[in-house]
Amino acid sequence: MPPIIDLPCGNWTRRRVVGPCEMTPRSSSGLPCLLAFSLILQACKPSDQLPPPSGGSPHGYSRSGAVAASALTGEIAFGAADGHIWVINAQTGTRQQVTHGQAGNDFDPHWSPDGTQLLFRSMRFRVPDPQGMGLDGILIVNRDGSNERLISGSRGGLAAAWSPDGRTIVYSTAFDQANERLAAYDVASGQTRDLGVYGEGVDWSADGRFALVGRLQGIVDALSGGHSDAQNWEIWRFRGDFTDPVRLTDSPGDDYAGGWSPDGSQILFTTKRRDAGDVWAMQADGTGAHSVIAWDGNVCSCRTTSGSRNGTSLLREVAASSGSASSRASTGP
Repeated sequence: MPPIIDLPCGNWTRRRVVGPCEMTPRSSSGLPCLLAFSLILQACKPSDQLPPPSGGSPHGYSRSGAVAASALTGEIAFGAADGHIWVINAQTGTRQQVTHGQAGNDFDPHWSPDGTQLLFRSMRFRVPDPQGMGLDGILIVNRDGSNERLISGSRGGLAAAWSPDGRTIVYSTAFDQANERLAAYDVASGQTRDLGVYGEGVDWSADGRFALVGRLQGIVDALSGGHSDAQNWEIWRFRGDFTDPVRLTDSPGDDYAGGWSPDGSQILFTTKRRDAGDVWAMQADGTGAHSVIAWDGNVCSCRTTSGSRNGTSLLREVAASSGSASSRASTGP
């Protein structure tokens, strides 16, 4: 799973991007996050808005005085204020526009494991969404902006994620326009299958053996034939083929998966069991849950992974809240 960097730059705010660090259907206000990475943040002050491109082909744009993040190499992908996906060179600050669609924002980019493609959501595609899930178009595009294609069809989707081997993309959708389930898109064949699993948001372990899925407990109880007034989100663990579900958290407040430790032994997550949001960690089997960061206000966890596209490793574990919502940027593998 590619690591994520949150860039709270001006109005780079996108709607209903799944995860504890974004605006989602889980919470009307979301949990805004700020990564304390000053070298990156200095390069994206709100006053430094990206200019609209001229022409119809991808091109480089270098801002004079860009701050070099010497601790990083490779590229960072992000959804910018102009509604397009851009990539920025972590060392030079040179930026290049990747998507050029009109009539809707592109956001929530994720690098493919081999760093050659980007997976993202787009509001350019109007899809039926009677339940208000936040369905948008799910697309793939090559790093150079070529071969952009819609993979979610007329159903739309949200919370898309690459499998660690890059062969599959799993996202949430409504096959019957009523019930949210996970869909698996085969990258090679272009075929999509219904996994028959209710959930929203997937975090694979690095070896692909397990996957964390967010599930609203009241819906889980109803699907199993029971009744519950629970409206809190819990973390469930599945095998990599989305069988053998195991509930890992059980608290009156929302719990959101943040990601796996590199060795797969621990899980970082955000919890609201005590206040507006703290960062906790637990063992891969759900035991040993304990507080990692507990500050006043919202604090959220983000994926605990390492690597950057064609560059040196980067390990990032937690992101603390800022005063405004932020968009997401994804460094490559």
